Amino acid sequence: MESVIIQAMASAANDNQKKMISKYVEHFTEGDVKHHKDGSRFWIKDVEPVIESYIGFIENYRDPAGTRSEFEDDDIRQNEGFKNVSLGNVIAATPKQKMNFIDQEDEDLMHAYHKDSFEVQVGLHELLGHGSGKLFQKNADGTFNFDKDTKDIITGKPIATWYEPGETWSSKFGVLSSAYEECRAEAVGYVLCCDADILEVFTFYKHDKSKNSNACPSSRNVEVFGDAHCYARFVLTKVCLEAGQGFVTITECEGEDGKPDLKFKLDRTKIDSVGRPAVTAFLAKLQAYKSTGDVEGGTKLFESYGKVTEREIRWRDICIARRKPRRIFVQANTKIDDK
Repeated sequence: MESVIIQAMASAANDNQKKMISKYVEHFTEGDVKHHKDGSRFWIKDVEPVIESYIGFIENYRDPAGTRSEFEDDDIRQNEGFKNVSLGNVIAATPKQKMNFIDQEDEDLMHAYHKDSFEVQVGLHELLGHGSGKLFQKNADGTFNFDKDTKDIITGKPIATWYEPGETWSSKFGVLSSAYEECRAEAVGYVLCCDADILEVFTFYKHDKSKNSNACPSSRNVEVFGDAHCYARFVLTKVCLEAGQGFVTITECEGEDGKPDLKFKLDRTKIDSVGRPAVTAFLAKLQAYKSTGDVEGGTKLFESYGKVTEREIRWRDICIARRKPRRIFVQANTKIDDK
């Protein structure tokens, strides 16, 4: 493997990439994880490469319990920096097609601003969502990485729970950690996309037109969510519905074909007055439970919104019945036949 990686160095776009690759070689040669971390340090400094490359063992997908990763330390991300990738070319190529469950006015708005709103939401979700939120930890030497006089924003009392040495977010919250974290990051996007100064950072100046909130509960299984993002959006949909005052409504109705249908409606005039305060309050609790490692409180909160009722089962069945075939890109393969 080392020899192949060394050959790749000849195609590096800059010295930073060469240093990153050299650290990978040292890691695979000597087995010292310190060299791999050094490679990550060079990687996060390689800004906007034409081709993004990374060799790492930092995800927990291979663990059936979704907890253990080959490398479990979070020090590079928390203390030095990180990178996230958005596949903007895929979004730009998304064809316009008839959307289920929304009226023509909202569909026109979605077609007009989907790409822009998606760019804002993904940017906030990835960079300020996943990139924020300190974990309160006890160090191996008995010291803490936070002021012990810090007040818990939920109880108003001093912080009473934290991460012990060797504990991580995934190891403490287990199978719930991925959906919980995706929900937290998505909520950050919901809250911050309402700010005019945030929109200016993304070069969108028409504040009212650029706001967007889009949630659709879906699950192939009525009891278990197979995708963390779906679970997270379902929970946020429940939060928005709970906010009341007609902010978000989902109405069962009969479609033009005479079959059961749903009508989703979001009152854009109530984004700032109703929706944002509701999501902000929910986000504060999500963050507090995560930062303090309060598994009991965090699990109780998340599952209270994630519970699937008979009503949502009906909605799910309607969504499945009206789901359109997923479109895929077909790449042409043209050959010139001289004969």
